[in-house]
Amino acid sequence: MAGADGRADVTTSATAGQTFVVSAAHLRPGLRVALFLAPEGKQGCCGIAVGGVHRVPRHGRVRFQFTWPSAYHRCTLDEGRECIDARWRGGQRVVVGLGAPGQRRARLKRGDWRQRLAVVKMKRPKKGQIQLSDTRPSLSLPGLRLLSAPLDHACSSPWMSSAGSVGSGFGYEVSFSPTTRARYLARVVPGAYDDIWADLHRCVPFSGLSPSQEGSMYQQMVCHVLYGVARFGGRTFDFEAWRPEVSVSAALDPRNECNVDLGPHGADGYLNHIVQWSGDPSAQKAAWLVVNSGGSLVRNWIPSIKIYNCLKKAGKAGPDSLAASFLDRYLPDAAGVWVSESSACGTPPPASSPSRPPSSPGPGSPPTWNEQQGSLGANTFLNPYNASGMGVKIQPYQWVAVSCKVYAPQIVSANPDGYWYRIASPPWSNAYYAVANTFWNGDIPGHKPYVHNTDFAVPNC
Repeated sequence: MAGADGRADVTTSATAGQTFVVSAAHLRPGLRVALFLAPEGKQGCCGIAVGGVHRVPRHGRVRFQFTWPSAYHRCTLDEGRECIDARWRGGQRVVVGLGAPGQRRARLKRGDWRQRLAVVKMKRPKKGQIQLSDTRPSLSLPGLRLLSAPLDHACSSPWMSSAGSVGSGFGYEVSFSPTTRARYLARVVPGAYDDIWADLHRCVPFSGLSPSQEGSMYQQMVCHVLYGVARFGGRTFDFEAWRPEVSVSAALDPRNECNVDLGPHGADGYLNHIVQWSGDPSAQKAAWLVVNSGGSLVRNWIPSIKIYNCLKKAGKAGPDSLAASFLDRYLPDAAGVWVSESSACGTPPPASSPSRPPSSPGPGSPPTWNEQQGSLGANTFLNPYNASGMGVKIQPYQWVAVSCKVYAPQIVSANPDGYWYRIASPPWSNAYYAVANTFWNGDIPGHKPYVHNTDFAVPNC
C-alpha cells in the first residue's frame, strides 16, 4: 500500500538470516545507490547498509538481494562518535530505504537524497519477498590515494576524531581519521555527506583552492564514505586537490578506488621544472629537477643550494609544490641519480669518495653524518609524521649518510626520543626518513647496555 508520503508500507516479517529481494524502478541511470535498514524514527543514529552498492543501468531498475542481518549499528556512544551492534527486537518496525550520495554541480551546492521505500515489522519467520517499485518521476542529484596529511587537528565531530592537511592549491592534501559512525552509518544518515564535509572544513583550513579542486575533493570524500567499510577502508580517508572533478559515474566507480587520475600525460607540463613535495616539513625543502629519461618523466634530486641556484639562473621553472601522490604517480624519483654540479653550473665534478661507510658529499654539497643501521634494518617513509609513503628498506648493519633529524613522536616506534633521520644516501636521496632509534648511534654492537637512541650531533632539519 502506497502512503501519502510516497512510501510503500509492506506487511511482512523479517528475522535474521531470511533472504529478501528489493526492487526499485524509475531511477536515474548511472546513479550509485545503496539499500539500508534502520529502526523507524532512529535513522539519525542507527541502521545498517545491506546489499552492496549498485550502479543504476539504462532501464532505471535495480534489484537488491540480501540476507537480513542479525544486528544493526547503534551510534550513540561518545556523543555519537562510536557504535555498537544492537540486535533487532521482536515487533520492532524497520525502515527499508534507498539512498544515493550527491555530487556538486556548482560551488558549495551539494546534497544527497534518501528515499523511504518500505516499513517492515520484525516478527517470527515467514516465507515471502518484498517487491517494491518507486512510482516517482526520475530522480536527479541535487548538485553536481599514497600519502596522507599528518592528523594534527583534533576534531569535535561525530564523523572524525582528527584531521590534517598539507600544502596548498594543486599540492593540497587533506586526511581525516573516520569514527566508526562514519564507517558504518554515514551511508544511512540523511545529510551525512554534507555534515562530514562541513566538519572537515571546521577542522582544517581549506584555502587557495579553486571551485573545481574543492569539488574534486568532495567527490573523493563521498566515495571514501560510500565504500569505506566494504572496499577501501584504510586507517584514514585521504583526498588530493590535483585529482580532476569528474562525472558522478566516474567519481563513484569502484574500479577507480576513489582515486581518479589525470591520465598518462598528466605531468607533461612539468618537464624541466624544479619540483618539491608540498608536505615537506623542513625549512630547506628537498627539490628535484624533472627530466625525460627514456621517454618517461622522472625527477633527479638536487643535492645542494649551489646547484639549485645554477638551475634557476639557467631558467628552470619552479619550484612547483606538488602532492606526494602526484609525484609518485607521474614523476617517480630516479633512485640514485642526482643533478651534478658540472651539468648545472658548468664546473668540474668533485672527486669520488669511498662508499663504505658512506662519506659526506663533495664540495658544495650539504654536510652529512654517517650512521649504521641496527640488526633488524628499518623501513623508510616519505612522511615521518604519519609513517606513510613507504620507500626502500635500509638493510641490517648498512651504513647510510643522514643529513638531519626531525622530531615526529606521533609514531609509537619512534620513541623514546621521537626523532627520525632524513636519509641522504641514494636511493633515498633526502626524500625519505627512518626512525633514529633503529640505528646504533655510536653504540657498539654486542657491547651493552645500549644507551644512544639518537645521535644528537645530527642537526635538526
